[in-house]
Amino acid sequence: MKTVEYACVGKLMCPNCAVEIPAWRSSGMSQMCPHFYCSDCSNAILREKDQALSWNGARLEVLRNIASSLPDCECGGKFVPGANPKCPTCHYEFRHQSSELERLSDPHIILIDGAVMYGDDGPKYKVLVIPT
Repeated sequence: MKTVEYACVGKLMCPNCAVEIPAWRSSGMSQMCPHFYCSDCSNAILREKDQALSWNGARLEVLRNIASSLPDCECGGKFVPGANPKCPTCHYEFRHQSSELERLSDPHIILIDGAVMYGDDGPKYKVLVIPT
């Protein structure tokens, strides 16, 4: 699997174990929505078919349709609405302030160093967050 480098735009501080986690957060201009995270790890998925479904607005039936087709993750978890990035050390889940429905149009994806980004056809690349 190829690796894609992202410039570190900050570090998340885990409130549970105090480890600093290199991360990249999209600016919001990249239209990285809707995106979903794995229930068990920090892998993320962004599929074009979900973008087409949610283009006309965030509706509960759209969320349910997308959720029913989200695949399993290679770690053994499943991509689900409402999941968030997790601390790679203690698995603390960094909570999001918006509802699952509101997140259909949230362009701010957070990619944790080492996470795998999925697309329509499965795993696309591994994320490498590099210091700037």
